Amino acid sequence: MEGFKAKKTGIEINLSYLFRTISKKWWIVALVAVLLGGIGGVIIEKESADKYSSTMAFVVNNKSNNNTSDITTSIKMANTYARILSGKTLANMVCELTKFDATDVKDSIETTCTPESNIIELTVTYDSPDSVFTIAKAIAQCYTTVVDSVGFENSTLTICEQPERPTKPIDEHLGLKYGVVIAFIGAVMAMVVILIIETARDTVQSVETIQERLDMNIFGVVQKVQRKDKHSLIVDRGMNFFFNESFKMMRTKLERIAQTKGYKKFMVTSTVSSEGKTTVSVNLAISLAENGASVLLVDADLRVPAVCKFFDIDNISARGLGDVISGKISAGKAIKYLEKYNLFILAGKESTKNSSEVLSKGELGKIIKTIENEFDYIIFDTTPAGIVTDSVIIGRNMDAALFVIGENEASVSQISYAISNIADSGVDILGCVYNGATTDSVNPYGYMGRSLYSKKGRGYYSKYESAGVDNRHLTN
Repeated sequence: MEGFKAKKTGIEINLSYLFRTISKKWWIVALVAVLLGGIGGVIIEKESADKYSSTMAFVVNNKSNNNTSDITTSIKMANTYARILSGKTLANMVCELTKFDATDVKDSIETTCTPESNIIELTVTYDSPDSVFTIAKAIAQCYTTVVDSVGFENSTLTICEQPERPTKPIDEHLGLKYGVVIAFIGAVMAMVVILIIETARDTVQSVETIQERLDMNIFGVVQKVQRKDKHSLIVDRGMNFFFNESFKMMRTKLERIAQTKGYKKFMVTSTVSSEGKTTVSVNLAISLAENGASVLLVDADLRVPAVCKFFDIDNISARGLGDVISGKISAGKAIKYLEKYNLFILAGKESTKNSSEVLSKGELGKIIKTIENEFDYIIFDTTPAGIVTDSVIIGRNMDAALFVIGENEASVSQISYAISNIADSGVDILGCVYNGATTDSVNPYGYMGRSLYSKKGRGYYSKYESAGVDNRHLTN
């Protein structure tokens, strides 16, 4: 994989993942909605002046030459009269009577025609009840002059409902109503921002992304497991059936590769530290040991050793790879046997200073040569290749490498860079382990085995569960 580059560019949009993201961050959406809605509602309530209104009604009558009523023509003429009542001419006459601004008067008048009738409703809206009543009375006083000036001789416009002085504002909860609207807009904006940020991250969200954009072989897919404790082991009681099966599948592949190519030294790395490389390393080693192989698990992450913590080991003196390279202890004495797992480990508890320099001294290769014939498989849990160079140095002494890609952890460009670093070491990259996969981010039939095997899987799972043992208390 020398000169590895991402195969395709672009941003993947996984709608199901985005929905889950919004669900997980609902509190952000709710907080933004409450804050914006509350603040906006309070401001509008304080800044907005109360509005008052009064409504008066007019009836239009049309009379033909024989003095019979023509209701159809009256209905049609009602639209014309409505336009006259809300026009500038009437507003100017009201202005002369009341001394209000003509533009304000015109803006305060709204006319509507009652459907299928010859009734016109005129509503005056202003910021005080006295002003509303004054303008309405002025309209009632001068509207006939405006109508007569138009010259409709065969029709009349008569007030059938006089205006009244308003006693309360037309809207007593303006701040609350606008606050709800602002809260809704704020929630939508928060969701859009979250989706934009998540989409722009360009992380791996499906198997297809790995195959198409990173052009990598899928060595295995590990399903996401929700657990209260931090670590997940295939031998734990109640562990997900598909989680266990994924490591058995990878074990089978690794055994075949070891048989055909003679490989026994495998390193596991990732791009960043949160992708689950230690989970994969530990469970793969346990799975190989369960099949009767002699397996050594080496915690080669000298910066942040995690294997001892992963096994919850407190009752052994843990000396790690860094201590062996530095000559503080021999490899034979540093390697411990975990009877509960039929597994050998070389793992320390403390970080090693200047780990890159320690690994570069050349002692690592010598140590590996002295112990590799004692085991069928040696699994090295190394540092993230996208952050430090330790894994590249270790890769020069390995037969093959597995690259762990966590769902929605690192961007495609970061992963591409990390894989290129590992490829430069000359190690054979077998493929990637897609870790933390959700059921809708992979092919259910091809990778999770859900379609035809889910019922059967639950049956096997029950058998394993009944035979489960507590592995949290280890002995030398």
